[in-house]
Parts: sequence; C-alpha cells; structure tokens
Amino acid sequence: MMSRTRKVQRMMRDDAWSFARKMVQSWTKGLAVATLLAASAFLLPASAAQGASSKVTIEVFGDSLGYQAAPYLERDFSKGTSVNESHIYPGTALCTWLPAIKALSASTAPTVAVLEFVGNVSSCDGSVTSPTALAAAYLADLKTAIGDLLDAGVRFIVVDEGPRVRCTAYAYCKAQPDLHSAFEKAVAHFSSPAVIYAGKADRAVETPAGKFTTTLPCLSSEVRAKLCARGAQILVRAPDGIHFCPVAHSAALPCPVYASGAYRFANGFARTVWSLERATRPASGATTP
Repeated sequence: MMSRTRKVQRMMRDDAWSFARKMVQSWTKGLAVATLLAASAFLLPASAAQGASSKVTIEVFGDSLGYQAAPYLERDFSKGTSVNESHIYPGTALCTWLPAIKALSASTAPTVAVLEFVGNVSSCDGSVTSPTALAAAYLADLKTAIGDLLDAGVRFIVVDEGPRVRCTAYAYCKAQPDLHSAFEKAVAHFSSPAVIYAGKADRAVETPAGKFTTTLPCLSSEVRAKLCARGAQILVRAPDGIHFCPVAHSAALPCPVYASGAYRFANGFARTVWSLERATRPASGATTP
C-alpha cells in the first residue's frame, strides 16, 4: 500500500504537470491570436491600418480670397472630413503663417494642407513691391512652407495663387504673371504627386481661355437652388476685379449675399482635394451652393 508521503508527492507532481499543460495551452492560444492580429494588420489597406475611426483633416492657409470661399469650402467634404480654417485672414501673406506651419508636428499636421495666396505685400517679406521681388519672396516662402509641411507629415499640399484679376490698386495686380509663375516653379521644385497646383479653382471663375471675367453662365446647382435662372449669367467677381462678393463690400467682412465666384472657387479646391484623398468626397458626389 502506497504511503501517505508518496501519495502526496504524486499528487503534487500530477498537479504540476496539469498546471504546466494549461500554461502551454494558454501561451499557444495567445501566440495564435497575436499572429492572427499581426497578419490582419498586414493585409488591411493602408487607410484602414491607420485607424478606421480617424478623420481626414484639411488645413487651409489663405488671404481674402480664401476668406470669402471659406463658408462654401467647409461644407464641400464628407462627414468624415474636418476642415480647419483658422489660418485664413484678409490681407495676410504666406510669410504671415510660416511660424504656424513650422510649429506643426506629426501629431498636429493635417492630412491635406491648402496654401492660397494672391500675393499681398507684407513686412515679413521686406515689404517688397516690384513684380520680380514680390514673386521671388513668394517662391522662397513656398519652398519653406511646403518643405516644413512635408517634414511634419502632411500627405498632400495644394497651392494656388488665385484666378486672373483686373486691378491696379495693389502690387500683385501688376505682378500676377510673375507670382503665378512662382507658384508653378514651387510645385515643379518638389516634383512630387503630393504637391500640386489647384488649377481647377482658378478655372472655375475664368473664361474657358483662362481670362478674367465678371460673369459666367449659371450653374445647374444654382438654378436648382433658385439663385439664378437657367441660361442666365451671374456675377462671379467683385466690383474691385479681385474678390468674389458681387456687391460693393469690405473684403475683411463676410459677404452679405450669395457669392457665385466664391462658391465656384471653393468647389474647385474641393474637387482638387477629392482627387487626392477620395475619403473627402461627399456621399452625393457633388456640392451645393
């Protein structure tokens, strides 16, 4: 008959083996789950791997043209898109916002950045006014801004100098050809599909030949919204030949009436962003004035 001591020893040994088996089984299951999760993450599309719940963010830096387009732009995107328009203000230049751009980090950088500047003169650029000097200042600022945005982790950068103007009151009126060339040179400098010029925004308020115009045919969306009659013309530029508000009004204040030019300009930006980041496109596939 087995002694009590041997019985106890056997029971302890059996318990030890049982415990060991359970630990191995638990570890094996855990390893299998971990392997499955790792494989799933590898197989998921990049956008899903970044987090299905994360929103696409768009940050706009701009002047008075962006300021007038802002109310329309913010509703041109999907519900999962967040638009930050806190860096838009009339009269500002790109150099005004360089410190804010430089301060962006991997945790604060937007998915898409928009740089819209017609060419205002600013003390941060030395208050230069000649077409050559003004264009050179903007080219240098664009290279700095785009480089900092890319370093911060911004995926796409959309730049725009604005549609053709008809004016004489400001330095950029005479300098626009040089300024436009500076923006195109900045895009070419980076030679990247992540950095593009928003030609759609400019063409939206110009003639088919790319010329300045004060009126354009009513859009079907405007007709449906009873903002103008089918086949009619609608004002798309302000009396000053620069902005979009169709009535005499301070560019530093929101336009008090519907501005077709601002809507079209914003829509051109939106369509540009849609082509870069499909998740920003609204479910309807269109915008409303």
